[in-house]
Amino acid sequence: MADRYWVGAGGTWNTANTKWSATSGGSAGASAPTNADDVYIDANSNTGTTAWTITIGASVSMRNFSCNPDAKVTMSPSAGTYGISVAGSWYNPDSTLFAWGGTTPTTGVFSFANQGNVPSNGGNINFNGVSNPYLLLNFSAGNAALGNAATWTLQSALTTATVTSLATNGTRLTHIYGNIDLNGYTLTCGRYSSTGANNRQVIFGSGRMVLITTTALANIIDIGGTGWSSDCSTSGLTGGFQRNTSAANSAALTAYANIGTGAFYANGVSQNGFLPTANAPNFYVNGGIGNITFAGTGGVVWDLDFTGYLGTSGSGPPNNDSLGAYPDAFGICVGNNLTLNANTSTAWYNTAFSFVSNTGIDHTFNTNRVSSVQVAKMAIAAESGNVTFVGNISQTSSDYFQHTSGNWILNGYDQQLGGYRSSNAITRTRRLDFGSANISLNLAANARGVGIEDASGWDCTTTGGGFVQTVNISNAYYTCGNTVALDIATANAPSLFYIESGGPNIQGYWNNLTFSGNRQTPQAADIYLTGNFAVSNVTSNTTTNFSNVNISFVGTQNQTLGGVANKSFALITVDKGPGNISGSITLTSNASSVGNVILNEGTLNLGNQTLTVPDAFESKNWTDRSIIFGTGNIELTSNTADATLLDVWVSGLTCTGTGGFTRNMSVASALNIYGGIAPTDSNALPNMTFTGGSAQITLVDPTFYPDHKFYANNIAFLGTSVVDGLFGIDPSVFVNKNTTLTSGGDYGSIQLVQIGTGTLTTNGQSLLSYSIQCGSNTATLGGALTTTSNIELLQGTFTTANYSVTTPYFRVPGAQVAVLNMGTSTFTISGSSTNAWSVVDSASNVTINSNTSTISMTSGSSKTFTGGSKTYYNLTQAGNGILTIAGNNSFANILNSIQPVTVTFTAGTTQTVTNFGLTGTTGSPVTINSSSAGVPATLSKSSGVVDAQYLAIQDSNATGGATWNALYSTDNGNNTGWNIYSGGAVSSSNFFMMFY
Repeated sequence: MADRYWVGAGGTWNTANTKWSATSGGSAGASAPTNADDVYIDANSNTGTTAWTITIGASVSMRNFSCNPDAKVTMSPSAGTYGISVAGSWYNPDSTLFAWGGTTPTTGVFSFANQGNVPSNGGNINFNGVSNPYLLLNFSAGNAALGNAATWTLQSALTTATVTSLATNGTRLTHIYGNIDLNGYTLTCGRYSSTGANNRQVIFGSGRMVLITTTALANIIDIGGTGWSSDCSTSGLTGGFQRNTSAANSAALTAYANIGTGAFYANGVSQNGFLPTANAPNFYVNGGIGNITFAGTGGVVWDLDFTGYLGTSGSGPPNNDSLGAYPDAFGICVGNNLTLNANTSTAWYNTAFSFVSNTGIDHTFNTNRVSSVQVAKMAIAAESGNVTFVGNISQTSSDYFQHTSGNWILNGYDQQLGGYRSSNAITRTRRLDFGSANISLNLAANARGVGIEDASGWDCTTTGGGFVQTVNISNAYYTCGNTVALDIATANAPSLFYIESGGPNIQGYWNNLTFSGNRQTPQAADIYLTGNFAVSNVTSNTTTNFSNVNISFVGTQNQTLGGVANKSFALITVDKGPGNISGSITLTSNASSVGNVILNEGTLNLGNQTLTVPDAFESKNWTDRSIIFGTGNIELTSNTADATLLDVWVSGLTCTGTGGFTRNMSVASALNIYGGIAPTDSNALPNMTFTGGSAQITLVDPTFYPDHKFYANNIAFLGTSVVDGLFGIDPSVFVNKNTTLTSGGDYGSIQLVQIGTGTLTTNGQSLLSYSIQCGSNTATLGGALTTTSNIELLQGTFTTANYSVTTPYFRVPGAQVAVLNMGTSTFTISGSSTNAWSVVDSASNVTINSNTSTISMTSGSSKTFTGGSKTYYNLTQAGNGILTIAGNNSFANILNSIQPVTVTFTAGTTQTVTNFGLTGTTGSPVTINSSSAGVPATLSKSSGVVDAQYLAIQDSNATGGATWNALYSTDNGNNTGWNIYSGGAVSSSNFFMMFY
């Protein structure tokens, strides 16, 4: 390594031993500089005072170059193929003292590079503002391994390589290796080229590399290969490439930019070896009205700014709308911000933009327009970053918007797209923030308007905005989570406002679905709705229906279904998730389905409307669910014979309102309201009304057969149907409140169970049995009651309201508190055996309020009245069979209505009477005896006279203070207290008369 000083004024650089000295002002004779030498041109280099020239007679090289301001030198190559190579720093004075005299440079004229085996660490470049359109810079390595880390730093602005007329490879700044640090200065050149695999960087800082070639079809930027980077992604930096042209010379100019060719980092992994966006440069486009085409499949930039672009009517914008090398991105890939120009005459319809990054970068897209800007395809693949729009865009029906990752924030600006696609090919999160803004869809027939087929990782937010279809189009597709479901526990579904007619194909998860156009008939679909479904302003209601749509209401919030009167769904399901009974779906108009309606979880609020179900209503689980009927009804209208059209499990179900399920029995049907587990709150049961028809009603739970139970709050049989259970098994119908039977029907198989306060109105119809199990509540008759099996009062109060009661058996077991209010009713008990009337009260739980009622025991066979030691009014032996009276009871009267009969009192018991009306007739006596021969039973009357006739008495003790006379009677032995006369006798307090 040596120093070389120029001496002797003008001459040729390459001449050895005549122009070079080892010292400043020394004698010539040194060899010409090599790539290891430092070159100095100073005040001692010129023997005179005038300017002079150094001719470059061949390509030369050096390590560092320094020119003294006093040199007043011009350096000029003698041929276009000659150039200068500098491994280190370059310094020359300003253009008044230093000039580059070349006129026909080619590649390599001015190279900053290491040469041979001499390593280079770079250096400073200071041309002091020298501007020459023929000065060509080249950063290229003779030995890349020795120069990749070299950095050359500008110490002043530099203008070079801007000639228009040269060949396309003759006006570019070439950057093969090492780093160029603009150091805040402007480097102006025609074009920039950097290819290869060496690590190399442009450090812009606040500096700009201004590209001003006016050569048509020139590559103004050409970055290819690998290893290139810039510092533009550093926060706050404003440097970068800048494209300057003038309106005068670029009317037909198309320039090309090739920057990393359309790929980027995804999830931290380089895609296809192209430029990561974090390494990409800023690109500012100013002036000109010509086109800029991003070559190949696009380019990668950090900030892309067209603020100064002058494009006018008839000129084109950046031109690229093809799919990028990686399927997430189109055309021009922007790693940070994109700003368009304000000139409304500039069109962008050939331009595709993509926002791409591999970290949480916040992007901004500013259209700089009040009106919308038409663009080609667009994409967001911003990983966890945000892309905020400031302005409106529009697309034709042949374009679309791809959203692969990151968050798109509409920021209050409506957008018009040729379609929105965000299916998750590889698992990445993305969010669409509508706010109050909408995305309207400009589609072609059969196009994909919204494509979020794989919704894993997708989310949106809204304050009312969503997708809007305003173009009259048929068979378009709108999908969200139809192949991979949207996780509605952590993500929100989008809304779709369908304003035009047509037959859309809507699938998957949606928030609000609104149809406000004419004659919409969606194709077959499975829709999961988290918000509201509404139809409004439809001018042809008769041609609008949703009979192909299976709709499930799955939102955790309150939902509504409205405007769908006379419009049927294929299937309606309420499935709002575990624990979300508070989230409701409310009808705001009548609604119907052509298939099932299913309530799995949540609340179905009829909103006082009618829901028509021609197939089946199902709610078959034990989670919390609710039906708010209000005054509305669920009409079950199936015409399929013997179908199960109601299948409801009552455990966990809460029903409110005066409405309920209704069924017109035109054909035989099966219904179930049970589910294997009894309700915890009988007040929460649904109402059930049957009308019309004489077809058979089968009440059964097919899942829990043969446990034939049916539960209702109120139940009304208003038609003429026959009620039965499955396979002839008698159903148990549990009713909380009121039961109404209408004359003409057949209810003889119903085992009716009263479980709350209510009224039973039979209208003269018979039941199989009636059981009161109503706790502290009261069961009241609204008419005469007849059962063909039995009546049992297990718990609660039974009030007959003075209506007659007819049953074979009446039972009060007494294990729980029970009250019988008999009023003036007549109880006709037709059963035989020991259970005909059975009141057991070992725990003192039973209260009998007999009032002036009558119990008539009518069986022609032996029967027992077990009174439970209670007080009754009239007890009548009205059947030929023996009547046994058990227990220590009290009666207003014991009578008989036929003769001859036998009344047997249980041995050892006492029956206390106010009156004793047992009496026979001539030849047909009434027999009174004890249940155990020789062991008497007692009859007690506190006062007065008993004048019984035609009795046959045995084992009877008459006592209590009254006079007991038996006229025309027979003493069969072991009787006390009786005055038994074979003839007649009349007694009073005033006289006594006997007849013989």
